[in-house]
Amino acid sequence: MKNTYYLLIVLTAIFAGFSKQQSLFVPFSNSEIKYSGRIDTASVDHAELYWSGSSIKINFEGESLSALMKDE
Repeated sequence: MKNTYYLLIVLTAIFAGFSKQQSLFVPFSNSEIKYSGRIDTASVDHAELYWSGSSIKINFEGESLSALMKDE
């Protein structure tokens, strides 16, 4: 019984390690992010895109990418 309990704990720890996603926050001011168009980067915490033709180019390696954007 003790061995079964120990095995269950080990397997749970192993599968929990596989399911963790690594998160990496990249600030808008990172030099690898390329902005095009009318962009205001005067703020210290965000960039503002002022024109519908503005664009952002980001190259990355991985399975997914997410971004936090606000439309006003």
